[in-house]
Amino acid sequence: MGNPRTSSRASAPRSGTLVSEPVVNDELPPPRDPVRVQVPATSANLGPGFDSFGLALDLYDEYQFAPADELAISVDGGGGAEMVSRDEGNLAIAAARQLCARAGGEFAHLRLHEVLRIPIQRGLGSSAGAICAGLVAANAQLETPATLEELIEVAVDLEGHPDNAVPALVGGFCIVLDTGPRPEWMRIELPEDLAIAVAVPELHIPTEAARRMLPRRVPLADAVFNVGRSAMLVAAIVNRDYQKLAHAMEDRLHQPYRGQLHPVMDHMIGAALATGAYGAALSGSGSTIIALHSGADETVELAMRAVCEATGIPCRTHALKPSAEGARIIGES
Repeated sequence: MGNPRTSSRASAPRSGTLVSEPVVNDELPPPRDPVRVQVPATSANLGPGFDSFGLALDLYDEYQFAPADELAISVDGGGGAEMVSRDEGNLAIAAARQLCARAGGEFAHLRLHEVLRIPIQRGLGSSAGAICAGLVAANAQLETPATLEELIEVAVDLEGHPDNAVPALVGGFCIVLDTGPRPEWMRIELPEDLAIAVAVPELHIPTEAARRMLPRRVPLADAVFNVGRSAMLVAAIVNRDYQKLAHAMEDRLHQPYRGQLHPVMDHMIGAALATGAYGAALSGSGSTIIALHSGADETVELAMRAVCEATGIPCRTHALKPSAEGARIIGES
C-alpha cells in the first residue's frame, strides 16, 4: 500500500515548504518475506477544506503480514476492533488483493495481525489507513512495484475519496483535487512547533449518515465563506501565522449540518478556542474534534474532554503532532 518501501528516508522538506512528491524509501524487502506496515491516522477537512484537505497525524496503526496456508486475521487494540472484518472483506486484505490483480499476479494467502491505535469510525481515517497498509505490503512483493500515483489511484478507488487516502500514503498536510481516477495533490510539511489536540467522544457517527445530512446545494455566500477560509488556512500554515486559524478553520458547508448528529461539537470547538487553541474543527465526519495549538500543555485537550463528559458522553484525548511520514514498511514481523 503506498509509497514507502523501507523505514529509511531522505531528509524531509523544510517546514512550510510546498512539495508535490513525498520522500520515498528506496529498497524493497526480499519478496514474500513477512512485513510490518505502519500507517498514520488522518484528519480530513480541517474545517473549510471539505473533501480537499487531509492531515497525517502521529498516531499509528500497525499491520503485520506473513505468508500462510490460509487466510487468518487477528486484531489487538480497542476503539472499535470488534468492527474489523476477519475474512476476505478485511480492507487491508481487499486492497492487497486488488493491487495484485491489477499487476496480473496471484494473491497468496496471508496471516494478518492488526495492532490498532486509531479509533475506528471516529473521523480519523482508520479505513484509509487499512487500505494503504494493504497496498504498501502488497507492493513490496511485486516484481514490478506500482508507482506512487498508481497506489493513490487504487487507494482512492477503494476509499471513495482522496482526502484521507493521500495523506495516509504520503504524510504531511495534503491538498487534493478530485480530478478523476488520479487526483491532483500537493503536500505541505507542517512546522514542528504546531501541536494537535484530538478529542474522541464515544459517539458513533457513520460516514454515510453524516454525508446524508449534507444539502445538495448551498447558498453562494456559504461557498464564498469557505473558499476564502480555505485559502487563508493554507497561507496561515505556510507563513506560520497561526493566529489566523481561528477564523480560517471555520466552515459553513458541512459542520452545521453534521452538527445535528453531534450534540457537543460546537461546545467542544468553543472550549478549545477558549483555552488557547489556534483553531478547531470536526475531524472528517466526526465524532472527533481536532484542534491546532502551541503544545504548551494539555489545557486544550482537557477542556474539550470536560465539555464532552459534562453531557454524559465519555471522551478520550490524544496529544499529537503532524506526521511527516505516510504508510511505510518498518521491518519484518
